[in-house]
This record gives sequence, C-alpha cells and structure tokens, in this order.
Amino acid sequence: MAGEPPGWLRRVLRRSPEPAPGFTGPRRYVTAAQDRYEALVAAAEAYTWKIPPEHRTGLLLKPLDATRGHAHYFRAIYNALNIIQKLDLPGGTIVDAGAGPGWLAEQFLMIGYRVILLEPSQDMLDIARQRIERASAKWDIDMLARAEFLRGTMESLPPELEGSGRADAVVFYEAWHHVIDEAKAARNVFGLLAPGGRMAVLGESRWNPGDRALEAELDAEMERYGTLESPFARDYLTHLLRETGFTEIEFLHSVNGFFPAGQGQRTIAEAAGDGHERGWNTCVARRPPALRPGGLDPELTSARFAVVEAREPRPGTLRVVLRAENTGQTTWRARAEREEGLVTMGATGSLASGAGEMELMARGALERDVAPGESVVITGEFPLGDRQPPYHASLVAEGAFWFRERVRLPFP
Repeated sequence: MAGEPPGWLRRVLRRSPEPAPGFTGPRRYVTAAQDRYEALVAAAEAYTWKIPPEHRTGLLLKPLDATRGHAHYFRAIYNALNIIQKLDLPGGTIVDAGAGPGWLAEQFLMIGYRVILLEPSQDMLDIARQRIERASAKWDIDMLARAEFLRGTMESLPPELEGSGRADAVVFYEAWHHVIDEAKAARNVFGLLAPGGRMAVLGESRWNPGDRALEAELDAEMERYGTLESPFARDYLTHLLRETGFTEIEFLHSVNGFFPAGQGQRTIAEAAGDGHERGWNTCVARRPPALRPGGLDPELTSARFAVVEAREPRPGTLRVVLRAENTGQTTWRARAEREEGLVTMGATGSLASGAGEMELMARGALERDVAPGESVVITGEFPLGDRQPPYHASLVAEGAFWFRERVRLPFP
C-alpha cells in the first residue's frame, strides 16, 4: 500500500456503478468499493501500525478523552449504555462488528452478555484480548469465558458465523462506514441474527451530499491510512435495510446530560444539539421474528388499497379512511398479540428536511378479522407533528413487518 500515489483511493472508488435495484438517489460518499476489497481490508489490518505511537498506546484506554469536557468519552459511553437499553435484551450474544480495541465489548461483557468480537486486524484483536484480560482481573469477573475473538469482516465472515443465527444483536460502533460491500454485509448481518434479533448502528456520521466539512475529513483520513471512510445517505441506508428484509427501521436522536429546569419546553432536536439525527445515522433495525402460531408470513400476505378519505379534521391531525382488500392467503386478525397475526393501519410522512420519511405515531384498528378475499374499511387518526407531505398509508403485521403494498394519500 505504501507505493500507491496520493489520491488513488478517491480516483479508483468514485466511479459510478449501476444504481442499486429500485434506488436512484445518492447512496454513500464513496462508491464501487467492492473493486478494491482486498486492498481496503489490507489497509484496515495495517491501521494500528500507521497511527502515531501515542495513539497506539491509547487504544488500551479508548474511549477515554482528556480534553476539556471529555466529549468523545461521554458520547461513546452514553451511546453504549443507551443501546443496551434500546435493544432490551434478556441476555444472550452480541456481535461487536469492527470491534477495534474492544472497549465496547468490555462494556457488554461487564454486564453479563456473551460477545463475539469481529475485527479484520489481528493486532486490534490482540489489544482487545489484553484489555479484557485486564478488566477481568480488575473486577474479578471471568469475561474471557464469554468472549470470542474472530478475525474477519462482515462481507467475509468466519465459517462458524455465516448464516448461523447465533446473535441476538449485531452492533456497529463507528464501523458501518468501513463496510466495503454494503449489500453483502447487510445480508450477512441478517443471517447472523436470530429471528427477532436487532442490528444497531452507532457513532455513524450521516452523509448529506455537499457537506464539504465532513467530506474533507473523510478525504484526509483516506489519504493518510488508505482505509474506506464512506458514510451513507439516509434514504439509501433505509432502502438497503428494507431490501435485505429488516423491519422496524428506526433512526434515533442522542440526548444525554443535565438541562436547566427553565428549558423544559425545548424539543428533543434542540436538546440533542450535535446529536441531532440530521448529522448522524444512529439507527436500529430488526430481523423479523420467527412465525408464531397464527402469525403472518410476509410472502403469503398482501393487500389492495383504495383511499376513501384523507383530511385534517382538526389542526395537526390526519384522518385516514382506507378500504383494504385481503389479496393474500392469510387472515388478518383484529385482536391478537403482537407477532400473532394482529394487523393495523399505519401511516408515514416525509421529514421536514426532505431527507427521508418517518412513521406517524398512531394506528388504525381493524373492526373485525379479514379472511382472504374479503375487504374491510379501516379508520385511523394520526398526529402530523413536523412531518410533511407526501403521506402514505399501509398495513402493519404488528411486531413483524409492514405490508409491501402502500398507497399515497391525496392530502393536503
């Protein structure tokens, strides 16, 4: 890699490949990375030997940050603690994807999870093992008994992981933008998760095309180390996860800290500050759970829609009346537990920034069970909040998936 001329990475990787099926918008900062897979993995493996000696020493202390305010440390630790609560796991196995020096794995191990550290750099894995050995001795907890150290990438998994369904969660912390072949990586994440398991992306910058401040940082990092630094556009990341089969895709604000009592009326976005979702792709997504008795199979579940009414009965509320015909082979149940066939109507609206869409937080209930070939009229009222048109409606198999079909609402 040392003999490559300056600028090689941008020139080679920024060719325009065929667009992803069904998607034509901006995707990620650097494209066509698959053509350089071996070189990029080699750069990741060599990374620890290229960083300044004092930074290499600091890998055992990461994410400690001695600067005033300790911003990096607090962001990292709060993200780790927040995702533990968001995943709401009863225990089980977490894959720390792109584990680096193992600081995140250490947090998961300390509270009882099994952790698989997946990392392309053997040197990083050795540092992570040393770190966890030290923590085990300090806390008198045998963390090594619950840790696996595996060398590989999400595109080229070790054989014992590929399609194994072993993980209850796969977490990428400051690592998803290093993924080279995102379609293959997403498929492998899906196969690595047990049914119902979740993928989480943390500490991940969001690419808004034309953000030259971010792009200059990425360019400098790629020039210095030869690694791939390619964050994703929000719409493309959403499309990629949906096409892979993930459901319940949710992008998140990051809010932590003390706030003056007199500022209690601030919005979440205002309180988030630099944790605002416009600058970050912090998200979770779920592999649909295994079908329970009475649950719906997405391959056998479909609908045809007609909009009866879409209006604003009072300011800030969208009233939708939808006629839905069951064109599939499964019965939609009006009353059931989540993941056991319960169907409701949901709606989405565009973000005020114009960068993607988000669910409106309400549901419309079925008035009765709907067998194949039958139709039903469903009514729901949805708070608009800061969502903008266009609005769409669809049905939701609660706890499992949104229907593939959806209808654009003639509103306003």
